[in-house]
Amino acid sequence: MNKYASDIKAIRDVDPSKVILTCHDEYLLASMVQGVDGALVGFATFIPGLINDLLQAVKVGDLKRAMKIQDVITPLKDAVYGAGEPTGEAHARMKMGMYLAGVLESPTVRPPTEPPGEDDMTALRAAVANAGLLKR
Repeated sequence: MNKYASDIKAIRDVDPSKVILTCHDEYLLASMVQGVDGALVGFATFIPGLINDLLQAVKVGDLKRAMKIQDVITPLKDAVYGAGEPTGEAHARMKMGMYLAGVLESPTVRPPTEPPGEDDMTALRAAVANAGLLKR
């Protein structure tokens, strides 16, 4: 985050009109409070409303509201990404989460990617339900 903050400052110092977007699905709140203008994250296909709500709370300086929204996003992020970076398995989990939330009609993934296992399904279903998004 220190490098990220210094890079944003360097860009703003040279040309404050440049639009800066975070691409950190796993660090949304932390990257947004650095002063970005928006987000370009794959995770937004799953929870666009929550990510927009988070950005709006940060933009108006309502950190308490932003933290509450992040508290809803974090279990979803953990259920999709686990402890690592986006992978085929993470994409399969996100697709299943989108299916559970009614965003997609089918959670089917193409080989060699495998659908989420039982433990992943339990975590996904709980996170989607916790966010008030469970439709299936």
